[in-house]
Amino acid sequence: MSVARALDIAYVRLAAPDLAVQARFLKDFGLVDLGLHGDVQLFASANQAPYCYIVELGEPRFIGFGLWVESTEVLETLAAREGGGVEPLGLPGGGSYVRMVDPDGFEIDAVAGQSFKVAAGPENAIGWNENGSHKRVDVFRRTAKGPSHVLRLGHLGLAVTDFKRSERWYKERFGFLTSEEFEAEPGTPLGAFMRADRGGTPTDHHTIVLVASPTAPRLRHVAFEVAGFDDLMAGREHLSQSGYKLHWGVGRHIFGSQIFDYWLDPYGREHEHWTDGDQLTAAVSPRLVSIDAVMGVQWGVERPNRN
Repeated sequence: MSVARALDIAYVRLAAPDLAVQARFLKDFGLVDLGLHGDVQLFASANQAPYCYIVELGEPRFIGFGLWVESTEVLETLAAREGGGVEPLGLPGGGSYVRMVDPDGFEIDAVAGQSFKVAAGPENAIGWNENGSHKRVDVFRRTAKGPSHVLRLGHLGLAVTDFKRSERWYKERFGFLTSEEFEAEPGTPLGAFMRADRGGTPTDHHTIVLVASPTAPRLRHVAFEVAGFDDLMAGREHLSQSGYKLHWGVGRHIFGSQIFDYWLDPYGREHEHWTDGDQLTAAVSPRLVSIDAVMGVQWGVERPNRN
């Protein structure tokens, strides 16, 4: 039994040597700049505050991330187990957290009690004329130019020094379920897609991805859900015209099924736009798959490298 159950990913924390440079990229990527709060700069998704991205001043590095758990009582249980304390977040939205350090030194926050402000997002989709069905009649499809509308932070991928050790650490504390475990070769586990356990409530196919890597530990990518396919493509055009570097895309993943587009921030870190991902309940059993399938695509651009 795990100590807590993660409900979803709350925020990601990175450092950048120039906050203005990072802010410009994140705004072009589709996040909302909430400005400086003490010594950190906060960014929110297009239709939900308080924040999903925290940038600290410093040499480029991945610091860690937060996971929402069910209650402050759960935080107290985690704090007792980890030998730490429950602390106030001290940022917009309030709430409390317990900070832990995973086996590779990443700072992982269990978070509860935040309050949210939800604003109007992009207009509802008008449907697609496909498969002989015409849902859009007397209505013209027009996609506005500009950044994508980021709805939420969805997941992140980590390169870790010892996959099984990290998998055990996250499952014991946060109750993650394996969607797929993948092997470098039969009998040699390499990593896994892991999702939150929300019982019968559907959740994303993966919230974290762990991959054993010789260049570990590091952030592999951080991924954000956008409003839809047209929105992803509009954001792609905007980022390209703004001079940012495309890393991988467009394509559709095999595991998770998302339509994806990966971009590099000014310090070389992968940021993914995605839409139309799989939703799973806890009833779905884990599968064992090959790394070739993980790195492959259903359609679109093949991954530029396998690291």
